[in-house]
Amino acid sequence: MITGGEPKKSGCGDIYEIECPLDRPHESLAIADMRNLPYAEPHYHNGNETEIYLILQGAGLVVIAGEEHHVSAGDYVIIRPEQAHYTFPDQDLVMAVLNSPPFDPEKYICLTDDDSAVGFNKAQFEAHLAAS
Repeated sequence: MITGGEPKKSGCGDIYEIECPLDRPHESLAIADMRNLPYAEPHYHNGNETEIYLILQGAGLVVIAGEEHHVSAGDYVIIRPEQAHYTFPDQDLVMAVLNSPPFDPEKYICLTDDDSAVGFNKAQFEAHLAAS
């Protein structure tokens, strides 16, 4: 799907950062390849970053602040600032990820314990982990 350039390894799979074709400097665009990933780690983005996932192929479960979204090719989800989220890929999941403002790795906060301020429930995550 992406040629040229090496992916960045992350808790969300192989990430291919690509130039946004819309000349919008306040956004970043990447392709997240989750085909070889058991799950994308629970995290949130500190600050005012909104993230949009557009599912390009495959299917999976995206949990945003405790709300479960079963997604497949053509679907999208919007993750508002300060919302915990994680993904359990299924069936070769690949998605485009748009961040506004641009993704900042210093604002990527991993979650390991309950955090009601961002909507993370560790027991819910562990139940999905056990079922996968």
